[in-house]
Amino acid sequence: MYNKNGKGKHMKCFYCNNEVRWNNDFDTEDTNPDSEYSIVSMYQCDKCDTWYEVFHSKKETNGD
Repeated sequence: MYNKNGKGKHMKCFYCNNEVRWNNDFDTEDTNPDSEYSIVSMYQCDKCDTWYEVFHSKKETNGD
């Protein structure tokens, strides 16, 4: 992840404060078509093995 200045900004584990590692991004149409978000990002802490799934970019609705 990068901030607006292009410098690295790293996510820390909520449990052990270690830096988490990005694994992959998925289009939710492929993984969970009913999700209200477009993308899910997968992160993992190598120290305590905590797994994070971060959902972002809400899907646009047609006024439903």
